[in-house]
Amino acid sequence: AERAALYDLAVFAGPFDSAMARAVIAPQASEAACIDTLCTLVDKSLLRVESGEPARYRLYESMRLHALAQLRASGDETPARQRHGLAMAAHADSLRTAVRCVSHDEVLGRFGASHADFEQAFVLACERRDMEVVAEALDALRGLDQLRGELSATERRLATVQPLLPQAQGRARARILSTRASS
Repeated sequence: AERAALYDLAVFAGPFDSAMARAVIAPQASEAACIDTLCTLVDKSLLRVESGEPARYRLYESMRLHALAQLRASGDETPARQRHGLAMAAHADSLRTAVRCVSHDEVLGRFGASHADFEQAFVLACERRDMEVVAEALDALRGLDQLRGELSATERRLATVQPLLPQAQGRARARILSTRASS
């Protein structure tokens, strides 16, 4: 179970919190069971805890690359990446809430380190044509880009999404159109 969790966590490009980890390694498991697994991996020096609140974890890069290779070899990479996309969509929702409640500096401090994971979720969701994750990741990336003053990246992503727009329905379509209108 620890090995499988370690391999699944390799889909994160950057740091992740326990809720994000749980969504990827064991969505049906209890939070306590997930924390136990994370603590065991930390105790074995396979995972490190980064400072900040909430606690965030990160695989050492050499371990992440090894675990990712093992995940690919096992044939379980695609489902792990799909769960990662859902985790990042949920994280995007948290980002939207934070933008309304806390300072821009605090938002960047809490969510800026997730930029690479939002980008990865966006790219892979575009490939899978998972428009819900595309919309959430696009919105999160636009928000982070605006706070960083990097607006050209949003335009590039919108160009990527344009041919996929006819496949977007309901809330996903509305979120993509809203992102397009606000950029």
